[in-house]
Amino acid sequence: MSKTTTKTRNTKSTVKETILKLTKDNSSTEYSNVQKHCNKKGADYEELNNKRLLDRGLKPEKKSDATVSYTEGGQVRKKIPDHFLRTKFGNFWIESTIMLDETRADEFNDKKNKVSAAESDNKNFVIFFEQNPNQKTRNSIKRYVKILENNGWTVLVGAKQIEDWLDELAKKVNANKKLNVASVKMIPVKDLVANITNREIDFKRCEELSGDIIREGFTSQINVVPEFVRGRFTGRYVIYDGHHRYHAVTDYVIAKYGYELDELPCVIVDWITSEDKDELHALLIAHNTRTTPWGVQQYVESHLGDALNRNDKQKIISYDSLKWMYDAVKESHQDNTVNYTFSASRLFYVFGPVDFLNDSITKPVDRAITKSGKYRTTQKEIENVMKPFVMNVGMRFLHWFDMNLKDTDVARQVGDVFLKYLYHLHKDGHMTDKQVQKTIEKFKKLGDKTPFNVVKNTWYKMFEDLGIDTSILLQ
Repeated sequence: MSKTTTKTRNTKSTVKETILKLTKDNSSTEYSNVQKHCNKKGADYEELNNKRLLDRGLKPEKKSDATVSYTEGGQVRKKIPDHFLRTKFGNFWIESTIMLDETRADEFNDKKNKVSAAESDNKNFVIFFEQNPNQKTRNSIKRYVKILENNGWTVLVGAKQIEDWLDELAKKVNANKKLNVASVKMIPVKDLVANITNREIDFKRCEELSGDIIREGFTSQINVVPEFVRGRFTGRYVIYDGHHRYHAVTDYVIAKYGYELDELPCVIVDWITSEDKDELHALLIAHNTRTTPWGVQQYVESHLGDALNRNDKQKIISYDSLKWMYDAVKESHQDNTVNYTFSASRLFYVFGPVDFLNDSITKPVDRAITKSGKYRTTQKEIENVMKPFVMNVGMRFLHWFDMNLKDTDVARQVGDVFLKYLYHLHKDGHMTDKQVQKTIEKFKKLGDKTPFNVVKNTWYKMFEDLGIDTSILLQ
């Protein structure tokens, strides 16, 4: 080996100096030394990021515990993260790299795709990248970052972005056991963003509030969280409490009455961001229901907004169907087949999710699952079962009941619960369309045998009189 080659083993030499000093005759040695140097720098960088995590109380799991196995070509293969965190805000699969080019971006995307396919657990995929000064293609970094972000990665470039992101994560998971405290700041009105998951705005109330603001000044505050996109702060803030005050200012004080109001006092919860959708939605509901409880309809509207915000198609379908039940009660609604206005929650009470764990003969609607955001149904059931039944059977029967029995001693609940049983017997395949119609006609002819209230003995007797096997009733 030449003296020139020997000199290159000085550990203080840079990669570039090493390459320049290598002779043409030692190409294999050149590759070996450069590769070892890069591998060493990569390992050092990974260790640095582990220290960054630990310094903030964020203890990554052992690689062996976070390994994901998958099958490819009949063989079991594995993908291992550089760092992996489990938190109440989800799991974080983190990679560290000092080199980023098209090949490396493809490798990261391949890893993410295979990990996502092999495990259903929700993960946040993050890359810590600090550019190696010897990377020849450094001018194309933005293009590689874009390739990764388009596949769902959050790419943090440079020490500042990485450490700022880690500081925010440490705040959110409360790793240091210190109590989080909101801050106060005057924020330009133009930098405030309405939250799609909020309940429906009452604009009449907003106009009334605007009058108070014009007379007394703005004496309250707007509660917000920072708006983040792909792990980066946009400079704007998303509202979680104070939407009516915000719209009173923007739609009436400023837009309608022409007053100048450039900034508003805001309380900022900076350990949650707009990307923490579960925590933000929970915060919104908690604050908005603390002093004035929401009705079920407001929860439906809020969860539909949350589903739209996430593009959660199954949740959108489910909560849109519940919202339809609240909308279709109005005589003016296009799907109201009887041109009659029912009370606001009438259809929801009859056709909403049933609380099957409740032993009551009335089988009350399951408000808990509706409020929790976990209610689910399918587009097929809505289009083929629910809507046809509600429009062609349910509305007609309820209208008949209201018109014919409203002046009698028969409680309205009798008609609602009777229809609820028919609907679920039909939906579960126990009754055909014709059997439902025949049963309704028999009910209309019960006369003085019609139960006055939903009481177990008379209820089962009624169904026996209608020719229905009580053993198949909802239990």
